[in-house]
Amino acid sequence: MESWNVWHAWNRLPGVVEELHTAAMLNMFCREGRKVGLTLGAYFEPVNEGAIWVERSNARLTPAGEVFRLFRAHHGNELIRVVNMSPQTAAALEISLRDMREIVQAEGTLLSSTDFLPESTFRRSRLPIRVAGRRMVVTVPKHSVAMLCIGL
Repeated sequence: MESWNVWHAWNRLPGVVEELHTAAMLNMFCREGRKVGLTLGAYFEPVNEGAIWVERSNARLTPAGEVFRLFRAHHGNELIRVVNMSPQTAAALEISLRDMREIVQAEGTLLSSTDFLPESTFRRSRLPIRVAGRRMVVTVPKHSVAMLCIGL
């Protein structure tokens, strides 16, 4: 794949909408990449139009950069999709692991925002997870991205 991005964010600080798209794309690449022979997917214009915002005296990750940082944990590991793109409602999820041992530990990281307007940002926090045997129950707030780390 030559390149991908959300072109609406060019020439302005990207917001949560673009970052939800980034999470959905990274999820798809992690989940389907091997099946379709994807060896490279270049993120177009990561500096000042994507993942990193650079100013005269500092640089910081945009919400897209935060999503890239969150997905780094999936390199070489299994991926469970936990992206809630709904602008209106939280997503209550029950995840069951079949043919595996019981879950010994589970922790979650949440990237959430109060809105998804241009130039909105994510707040990083811990995501509460209820564990029972091989099942987990988690609620992902509207327009947010979550990472679940599970120990078996």
